[in-house]
Amino acid sequence: MKGLGSLCSETVYRRVLVLMTPGRHGTDALLAGREIVEAGAGWLTLAVPLPRFLSPFGCGFGSPSHFVVHPEDCERIAERELQALLAGLPELRTNGLIVRPPFASELLRRVAAADHDLLMLPGGLRNVSLRAQLAVRSPVPVISPRGPMTARRRPAVSMS
Repeated sequence: MKGLGSLCSETVYRRVLVLMTPGRHGTDALLAGREIVEAGAGWLTLAVPLPRFLSPFGCGFGSPSHFVVHPEDCERIAERELQALLAGLPELRTNGLIVRPPFASELLRRVAAADHDLLMLPGGLRNVSLRAQLAVRSPVPVISPRGPMTARRRPAVSMS
């Protein structure tokens, strides 16, 4: 597995839970999870968090995000995103779920309930705290892939 080291080459994972976030880090996690599931003929579970600006703290009147969004609309937005992701993976056996805050506790509860054997989290600075919490508390391996976009080079500067 490119970027995942020896962790995935030695073990076959049958039930992989991938936390999907918008952007390249979420896409990298999805691609790595897909590769692992295809290799082991397992199940891929996509977990879509409530959008950050539409979390329960950002819903309703007087929200800190300055949006007036009904909590049911928050759920509908996350559900629409989840269905779009699942529709893009018709050849895999997939499940989907919406994750509500607190994310670490909710992910651990889902891992235990569905007997997942790997938890895939997106990279990036935004998820450092979540990865740290789960690395300590999770009964299954927690990995964050490094995709081709993650390793960036500085452009060459000519000194002429």
